[in-house]
Parts: sequence; C-alpha cells; structure tokens
Amino acid sequence: MAPPPAAYAPAGGAGSGARPALPARAPPRRGARERRARREGGGDAPRRHRLGGPGPRVPVRRARPPYSGKESPTVYTLAPSVGLSADQLTGFAEDGYLVLPGFLPPDLVARVKAETDRWVDGGLRARSIASCLDPEAAGLPPLVEVEMPAHGELVAHPPLLHIINTLLQDEFVFHHMHSDRQAPDLPGKTWHHDYEQNPQTDRAFGMIHTLHYLDGLDPESAALVVLPGSHREVAAKSALAGFGTDPLAGEVVLERLPTGSTVVVHSALFHARRARATGKHRYFVDASYCQVGTAWPPVKPYWRHVLRRGRDLGLDEGWPELFAERHFTEYVFGRGR
Repeated sequence: MAPPPAAYAPAGGAGSGARPALPARAPPRRGARERRARREGGGDAPRRHRLGGPGPRVPVRRARPPYSGKESPTVYTLAPSVGLSADQLTGFAEDGYLVLPGFLPPDLVARVKAETDRWVDGGLRARSIASCLDPEAAGLPPLVEVEMPAHGELVAHPPLLHIINTLLQDEFVFHHMHSDRQAPDLPGKTWHHDYEQNPQTDRAFGMIHTLHYLDGLDPESAALVVLPGSHREVAAKSALAGFGTDPLAGEVVLERLPTGSTVVVHSALFHARRARATGKHRYFVDASYCQVGTAWPPVKPYWRHVLRRGRDLGLDEGWPELFAERHFTEYVFGRGR
C-alpha cells in the first residue's frame, strides 16, 4: 500500500498494533487547537460527538472567479431558520464536516423511508447497480432515485440547498444520489474519501456530500467515523484503506444522532462506516453537490438521464445550475463507485 497522504497513526499509538505509527500531523492553524479542546474536552483517545454540545463544523470556500462570464457568483439568501454561525463556518473549513441533528422534517423522513423500502425490496436498487456494473447489457434502470417523489424532494430540500450554497459561496450542480436500507450484518466500509477527481491533484473546487440518517444513529447501528481536517490533504480515495476501519488518532465517532439527522461533509474528508457485532437496519441516503467552474467526473454511466429527469420534474426551480450537464466530463467506466 502506498504511504498515507499525511501522518496518521492508529489511535492506540505506535506499539498498539501491527501497523507502524506515523509522524504526527502538522499542527492546526493558530487558535484551532484551543477551540477544539474546548469543544471535545481534550485527550488523545478517539473523540465522540455529544449531542447538545457545541456542534462540529464544515469548509468555507473563498470567493472564486465567476463562472460563465458573470460579474459575480450567484449567492442565494440563506433562510434564517437554517443560518450557520461563524463558528460552524470556520469549523467546516478546518474540520471538514457539519452535524445537523434532526435536520429533516419528520414527514419527509417517513416518506423517504417508505420509498427506500420499495427501492430495496422491489429490486430497483439492484437494477441500478447492474446498470452501473454492465451498462451495455443492463441499459438504463427502470427508475432512478430522483424520480421517487420524496427522494427528489430531499435532493432539492430548500434548507439543505441554502446551507450548501452558504458553504460553497458559489453556484453548484447535483452530482449523484444513493439510497439504501443497510442490513445489520453489512460489513464496515474502510477509510476512504469521495472527492471526484482523476487524478487527485488539488482541492480548488468544493464538493459536498450530504449523509442523511433517516432513523438517526445509535449504538445498535453502524457508526460514522470521520477524520477531522483530512479534507485538506490531497490523496487518493483509498490512501488509508490499509487501516480498514480501525481507530485512528484524532478520529471523531458519530454514533448517537436523532431521527432525520444529516451530516454534511467535504467530499475529500476521510471517513469510514464502523460495523457493530450485532445491530439493526440503517436507513441511509447520500447525495452530493459540486461547485461549478470545473468539469466533474460522473460516477454513473446514465448520469445524463438522471440530470434530465431532475430537470423534467422541475427539481431545479430557483437553482438553474442544479441539473446542468455542462459541468461534467464524459463517464469513464471503472471510475465510479
């Protein structure tokens, strides 16, 4: 395995396992260490997010040169009910994630869950995967996620789009969506990131993943584990895969979130799904969005069909770039999920 992009070590230290300990990371910017210590309570053990305490935070993009010849990027007004504090904005820039407990309305959560059951039990998810693995033989899937009414509503949920616009400070385009009811015995997913760039060369443009936990998270469901600050490293998606899902120094474990919670992450943030010995189904939907101004690689061979259906259904109302095809390269087989 190629060496990790920065110096990460298992949480137990140099002598705790077979993997070698690596040098410590570069220190955070001035003041970040103190703020983080106040938030997390200090210590070298893996930190655990506590509901009710000061929330973790997500990246702010600098103002970018305008896209398509406009004098300035379009910045939509942030609804007061979903405003982000200066601390949250600074935190996203430093740590690369933002936790929004109970963010989604209960009615929307219930409808997305019902659609997810039909998506999984009716074989539609399996058909969509087949269309990715062998597009010539499988053709277009009979249904894509954005065509399910509640899923389409989730993609274009106004409070969510306002938050993404605030974080990116620019127009953005929908990239893709996945929906699943993850089985209790589903293995964990190794440390990885999801920033789409081939090859990985920089982080000049923002990409955001919104991770929706319809039933929330609790100790009976697989946990989400993130590595704060790792989005600022330029590295291959699998650079830390050799660590499996093992604890890493500085990680944050998210395992207690209420129903309808959303975690917004910079797509370059390293994260993992840590499975439980015994557990329960985990309803999980993720959708990603990319800052305009560069051409993004699609991850599904039928990406044009997805964007067209989003436009046909009017999901881009008020957000003219949300399903615009001009922000993508051509699909290359094997570079998707």
